[in-house]
Amino acid sequence: MLRSGLLLIILVAVMPMLLTGCLKKWELEEIQELSEIKPTDYDDCMRVARAKAAEGKTDRAMQIYQTAMADIEGQFGPDDLRIATSADELGTLQERLGMNPQAEESFRKAFNIRLKKLPEKNPDLKACRQKLAAVLRKLFKEEEAQQVLYGVAPSAGSNGGKTSDVVRTRRRHRKP
Repeated sequence: MLRSGLLLIILVAVMPMLLTGCLKKWELEEIQELSEIKPTDYDDCMRVARAKAAEGKTDRAMQIYQTAMADIEGQFGPDDLRIATSADELGTLQERLGMNPQAEESFRKAFNIRLKKLPEKNPDLKACRQKLAAVLRKLFKEEEAQQVLYGVAPSAGSNGGKTSDVVRTRRRHRKP
């Protein structure tokens, strides 16, 4: 009886010290992150990434876009149009954050896929050309921006201004 009483006193005295050392003070963000719905497929990834970007959680949104691209590339290859969509949205987010070199890389990836897969007059391809050209201008690459806009596909790296793929387009209306 004496032993059990002594044991009870020790437990009562030591237990609060043990518990305070084991219990962590959780921040609200950590709790929300644990309860966050994890995307299960491409459409979920895109939906969650767009929601995170709208909430201002841009780092998380960029991670999800990159995960979506990696998943699709692993399943369907590097030229799937869904990769272009993810890369385009990632580039838009990066450009908005002032990450222009990364935005150029994302827009270039989207542009190259769309150039291979879509007809010349497709509105998505046209919009992608304009976004890539705009970022190139921000990076002071005016000549390359002109090449992108007027139908010469940029190469992945710089090769003295020469390009490997030529796409012929005609401009019906000149801008003043």
